[in-house]
Amino acid sequence: DPLYIVDGVLVDPSVSGSPLSDINADDIVSIDVVKGAAGASLYGSRAANGVVNITTNRGKGLARNVTNVKVRSEYGFNELRKDYPLRKSHYYRVAESSYTDANGVKVDSGDFIDRDGNFVDPRGKGLRIGDRYTGNWDADNPDEQDKATIFFADKPYKYISTGDILLDGSLQPILENGKPKGLRTLPGGNLINQMDQFFDPGSFLTNSATISRNTGATNFSLSFSNRVEDGVIEGLDGYGRQTFRLAVDHKIRPNLTASVSTYYGNVDRDDIYDGVGGSFFGMVFTGGDADLQARHAPVGT
Repeated sequence: DPLYIVDGVLVDPSVSGSPLSDINADDIVSIDVVKGAAGASLYGSRAANGVVNITTNRGKGLARNVTNVKVRSEYGFNELRKDYPLRKSHYYRVAESSYTDANGVKVDSGDFIDRDGNFVDPRGKGLRIGDRYTGNWDADNPDEQDKATIFFADKPYKYISTGDILLDGSLQPILENGKPKGLRTLPGGNLINQMDQFFDPGSFLTNSATISRNTGATNFSLSFSNRVEDGVIEGLDGYGRQTFRLAVDHKIRPNLTASVSTYYGNVDRDDIYDGVGGSFFGMVFTGGDADLQARHAPVGT
């Protein structure tokens, strides 16, 4: 990040971050950018990535004995830049390459896994009854139940897109005391648009007021701003910012001027981790039958 200078005050972004999001845009008079080595020659190694010099309003440009009052209100909406389509593949199909057996051997689509979670080569002599990709368990034969394979939900879960998107009649194991007892058919149902559940277009409102005056010997600018932004994610409070700024210049004598700049800013940001492993990243890989707004799973699943 570059080094920021606001009204002659150095702001190190490595300590406090970029000040651009904390300054009321109506207070900015000019922004000058000094690139590369030129900035370092003026301000040292901290400016190796350049310098951004920000000058705010101080009332200097007004005619003598003139007071300027500016009030502004801005209202708008936040939306996603694009809509993400529904996922029609089960998570185990999307991320099947990340699954391994009990010995750390990569499990590919179509592989066999035994009841101990180990990879079994179906062409080998060690394949046992029950060591199948999806076992057909005999509920009336306890001995065969013990030989049944661990269920690897890859192929049995699949979605089709004919007319309404429905869950195909897939097979799922019925477990009793942790052991497979049989198979059941999953009921059909519409896929859930998790993008609509997770995101909701929100509004933002910004109010600001500035008073500036020049008396000849003294000029000043006083401003206040308040911004409230709902954001686009359900359940979060969004973003709020309040700023207060006072800048005064007083000419003591023709060759001596005293200047004072004060600034106060308060920012409340309710956001989520947006990197790999964050909520949005995980949602993209969530199965299309998962209801993000369901507090409790339906009975019997």
